[in-house]
Amino acid sequence: MRDIHRRIDAIQRKAEQVMEARARYEPFSVIRIRSTFDDKADAIFYPCGLCGEKEVSGITSIPEAIDTARDRRIYISMSLCREWWHAFLMTSPLYSDEQKANFKERALHNYSEIAVIALIYDDPNPEECIRFLSKIPKSFRLRKDAS
Repeated sequence: MRDIHRRIDAIQRKAEQVMEARARYEPFSVIRIRSTFDDKADAIFYPCGLCGEKEVSGITSIPEAIDTARDRRIYISMSLCREWWHAFLMTSPLYSDEQKANFKERALHNYSEIAVIALIYDDPNPEECIRFLSKIPKSFRLRKDAS
């Protein structure tokens, strides 16, 4: 009886390994969100999975990027999103209140190209907006049938 259980476990492990190997060759898309307020994103398509070349689309709106990737697995990356990084810094327990005030001042005054962050503070409740943005994970996967 134990021998049968060992064989079944070995077959299950082998099936998992085969599925992992196949997943490397499945096509998928990565949508890199550049700005949530400006509605900018770009899509990267991997037609041969991790083992092939990638095709990068130009910068489009977030809904257009999702529409181009609708028929395959979609991963969302927030790592290029300016607002997300600012919210991440402002809610991080690693920084003191003085450092956070310094980040806010620098973002609002010194970098004119990051004027989008000023939109967060123009909101009647900026803390809520920052809290919401900071809860978005750096990267996550959408279901294949998501629309």
